[in-house]
Amino acid sequence: MALSHRGAAAQSGVQVTPDGKQNLISKDVGDQRWAIGYDRASGVVTGNVFFPGGGAAAFVWCERAAEQPGGDDVALSCFGADACSVAPCTPEQWTFLATVTLPAAFFEPPPAASGAVPTSSAELFAWLQDGRYRSFAAETAVHPSAGPHGGAVRTFVNGALERSLGAGSAAHPAGSAAVKELYAADRSTLTGWAVEVKLQDDSAGGNGWYWYEVFSTTDGSRPIEGVGNAACTGCHAQGDDYVRIPFPLQ
Repeated sequence: MALSHRGAAAQSGVQVTPDGKQNLISKDVGDQRWAIGYDRASGVVTGNVFFPGGGAAAFVWCERAAEQPGGDDVALSCFGADACSVAPCTPEQWTFLATVTLPAAFFEPPPAASGAVPTSSAELFAWLQDGRYRSFAAETAVHPSAGPHGGAVRTFVNGALERSLGAGSAAHPAGSAAVKELYAADRSTLTGWAVEVKLQDDSAGGNGWYWYEVFSTTDGSRPIEGVGNAACTGCHAQGDDYVRIPFPLQ
């Protein structure tokens, strides 16, 4: 088995697992098709490689190489094995193949389109820090929260949600999003954000929404987040299609 790494395709072929811990990738690397899982915390890659001539897929396991290139590339030390025909399967069945270098973007979903709100926690935190939601329609001032977030807040809604709220829609369309700035008691110190993004037209009992809340503006490593997060849907179920924002915006 040999791995090729030139010309890694940039086409979309990535999905994030519901717990946000793995990216599932199906993309071409050279003339091979890689169907792999990428563990976001450890950088370990596992999965299958399919070859242009057909036949059985090879199993692949990669970890980050000790030496990493500069820029936006990732180097992986990859090992391969054929299917284990009978238990026990042993480490000796794995053979070192190559060190493969791929662009970091290979492992991630395509960047959010202009005006779209990211739904992966690291990308969303950076997006919030950049204040890219501030072009959305917004409440005129910070005010005491009337909802589940407590303290003082200011809410922003994107165009899709603003139009839906304005029309009095019973269900909001996919792409609807709201960002709530969270403030300290002085109503001037920003302490975090809460975000909801609708992923599909069917709310599916809250599972059609991505939820996110973080209580820091400098450390995004411990958010409350996830698709259909029960802590969020429980409170937001009291709103119209999981939105509790008074409208028109005050």
